Amino acid sequence: MADKNGINVLLLNMSTFPKNCEEHSYRFEDKEYKAKSQLEPITKLLLDTVGLQKIVIMATEATLQVAKGQDPGWEGMSPCEYYLARVKEKKDDVEAVIVEKSMPVTMSFYWDVIQAIKGDGKETVNLYMDMQGGDRSAITQTNAIVSLLSNQGVNLCDRYAIDFYPLNEVN
Repeated sequence: MADKNGINVLLLNMSTFPKNCEEHSYRFEDKEYKAKSQLEPITKLLLDTVGLQKIVIMATEATLQVAKGQDPGWEGMSPCEYYLARVKEKKDDVEAVIVEKSMPVTMSFYWDVIQAIKGDGKETVNLYMDMQGGDRSAITQTNAIVSLLSNQGVNLCDRYAIDFYPLNEVN
């Protein structure tokens, strides 16, 4: 359960871009969101509903670089740059912390993500997770982080994913 005096943090694994840059619509109850990236709808939903203060992004080298031959609709940006630009359009004072992961993932990566989530430890953290992005091992890594946080005063508030077809709804 969220602490109304705590800081609202979103944890996500950054994804590479799909081949084609297309805008899609997503719904959650009575709200509709338009997005080109699969990570945008949940972020926008949480910006509207809980007022995110921080986003912790687990990123690979591929999500931090501009891909050769990518669709011009991505505006010449890396996936991380594009996502953050879209977030800043909606709310420009959200703190973003990017933690780069390399393979194989090491314990220092987990420690860096936990520190990014907890910050200085003076405030209770309400953690929301977007389970949509990342590589094949992202869910396992995210679950390991949650397990390590369970005894550290972090409230796991909710996990989200998207139904792409046929309804494109946020769950």
